[in-house]
Amino acid sequence: MTTQPELPPTERPMATHNRAPLLRSLIVLAIPVVILAAITLAVTSNGDRILTGFGHNPPPADELLVERTEFHPGRIELQVVNPQPEAITPAMITVDGAIVNNFQVDGGGNDIATHGHRTLVIPYDWIRDDPYLIGIVSSSGITTEVEVPAAVPAQSITGRGLGWGALIGLLVGFVPVALGLAWLPALRQLSPAMLAGFLAFTAGLLAFLAIEATAEALDTQARLIPALGGAGLVAMGIAVSMVSLGLVGRTLRHGATMARRRNPGASGTAALSGSALALLIAIGIGLHNLG
Repeated sequence: MTTQPELPPTERPMATHNRAPLLRSLIVLAIPVVILAAITLAVTSNGDRILTGFGHNPPPADELLVERTEFHPGRIELQVVNPQPEAITPAMITVDGAIVNNFQVDGGGNDIATHGHRTLVIPYDWIRDDPYLIGIVSSSGITTEVEVPAAVPAQSITGRGLGWGALIGLLVGFVPVALGLAWLPALRQLSPAMLAGFLAFTAGLLAFLAIEATAEALDTQARLIPALGGAGLVAMGIAVSMVSLGLVGRTLRHGATMARRRNPGASGTAALSGSALALLIAIGIGLHNLG
């Protein structure tokens, strides 16, 4: 009976051996996320009980979050969200100080449940390009005001609008990348010092964009209702983006390392390939556009 010669340790398959540490790392990364999600859910659903445990339970502010204001012929529509822990009942609408009592709440009834999305339909003969100050008065007397600098008719989705949107996307997305690729032959002729200077300039532009985007996000969250915790949402978005990119990069580097070990005769290192780097850049651009 013949037996197969035992492979040396350096020639044994390592796929199973190296898959276990990666799985353990993913589990360790997932545990804090699950715990944080559970704590967030508990605080969100039992916030009143937590405040009661401290000996006081302040009443809700009864402020609504107005997500969108649309002007249609003969009416104004406000898309609102209730971020408060209790339902809110709009009792009165004012437009530039004039009381509008015959408004309607879509879906039937006037109560807006917690985290509910409703549309307030206000019959009003508005004038194009005029400014308006709209107030939503709740049953407790708290007013949520919406200031519109100029009334503009709401636009519906049309083929022409989609075409112009595609053209704008082409100009701001594809054309700059194509122009940058056109520089590639010239960049290859630069000396290492000049190339390093060009890359440093590019990194400075990216740093400026990061600072500008953060400042704009903080300015936007300042207009939200404090109950939403806008600053925390901004910080969470930045953290999730960085962790996501780091996790994807780590996964790609691990894949490159495993490929190099399966083919030890290949030249080069286990650095990321061009397609992997392009994937990281595309994910970063997608996260930026999503924000």
